[in-house]
Amino acid sequence: MPTRSQPKTLPAKLYLLACNPVGERLSSGRELGILLRGAALADLSMRKFLRDDTGKALASGTKRSGDPVLDEILREISEAPPRSWSAWVRRGGRATVRAIEQQLESTGLISVRQLRVFGLFPARRISVMEPGMVEELRERLRNTLEGAQKAEDVDKFDAALVSLAAAGSLRGALSRKEERGYAGRINELTARCGAVAPSVARVIRQVKAARAATYAGGG
Repeated sequence: MPTRSQPKTLPAKLYLLACNPVGERLSSGRELGILLRGAALADLSMRKFLRDDTGKALASGTKRSGDPVLDEILREISEAPPRSWSAWVRRGGRATVRAIEQQLESTGLISVRQLRVFGLFPARRISVMEPGMVEELRERLRNTLEGAQKAEDVDKFDAALVSLAAAGSLRGALSRKEERGYAGRINELTARCGAVAPSVARVIRQVKAARAATYAGGG
């Protein structure tokens, strides 16, 4: 069992769910920034620091959450012209991944090593210092997904964990078979956590489609 406390925010939890403790890699690569960015927006929205205004994300007052990663994103939104949820999901993904990594590393939950494969190609290895914590998160996600509790009675943060993991095709947490088999349940849980999860899924589909078109065109 983990000896340290679970991280409190959705993006930190999803980062750990993306970790492969055995392979020391992340199961979600290029889309991880989109996923973590969306998780941060969902977290802020469910805590009432953000609100929806005709499809746009707006800050609710001047209060801060107390989490430095979330508060930096909240500051960005507070100081910028109104933008759609999808626009904010697309922005700053790499910076959000780095910020979450630094946060988890500073609390001793992960260790990030830079190395070169064959002495040439840069690579990173992510060591999870408490592998049981990842298993605990996976079990919680699976209990939410498979549980008999009505979707409207599920804790919003547990619902968001499932819906965002599905939106990001987070293979460390959900298999393709589970996504297909529990599609109805996932849709019900997604409805519990606002506009962000659908925006994450839509942006990831667009990014993948654009990449596929580039490859097909030889670009």
